[in-house]
Order: sequence, then structure tokens, then C-alpha cells
Amino acid sequence: MSRYDFPECCAKCLAEGPTQAWKISGSEHKLGAANSTVTVISATHPPVCEACYRGLTGLSWLCWIVACSIAGPPLPSMTRAPTKAMTAGSAPPTGSAASRTEPTRVGILIAGLV
Repeated sequence: MSRYDFPECCAKCLAEGPTQAWKISGSEHKLGAANSTVTVISATHPPVCEACYRGLTGLSWLCWIVACSIAGPPLPSMTRAPTKAMTAGSAPPTGSAASRTEPTRVGILIAGLV
């Protein structure tokens, strides 16, 4: 295992005397011997100043909120038990909840960003 010593400045803005550390990690899956999978995990903690740490934390939360907004909860049509019409192989009657398409959250999000 190797260790890297960072200089005494913020890794983002190069300000002197960083007070926080930001964790950066990654993993890689490789094919090992006898068809096994080997996971290589690496992590580092570059020093950052307080202002950059707050900015990185806010950006991280924003990414999570956007990702959860896009994914959203499961649609009701995915969680409801199949009806007789669905199991018999025929199309659901016109105008029923199963035949309507629900708007996607991605389209709403993109429209909101424009």
C-alpha cells in the first residue's frame, strides 16, 4: 500500500493552511484466477480549505438530490398486482390507468433546468 503526502495547501484553490480533508475513492473490478472477481479499492484524502469543503459538500448533496429526483419512487403501475386483462394477454381497456402513460421525471427536470 502506498501513501502520498499532499503539500500544505488546498488541493482545489491552493490556499495556505487547509483545515479539512475531502475523501476521494474508487473501485475497479478485475477478472482474477479461476473465474473469480478481484475488487481493487483505492482512496485518498486531499486537503481542502473550509470554503472549498463547503462548496464540495453542497455540490455532492446537489448531485444526490438530482439523482433521486430523476429516479423517483416506483411508478404505481410497477407495484400494482396484475389485473385479469393483463394476465390473459389482452390489452387493458382504453382509458384505464394501465393504458395511460405517466410523465417522466426526467422531462420535467430538463424543462425546469432550461
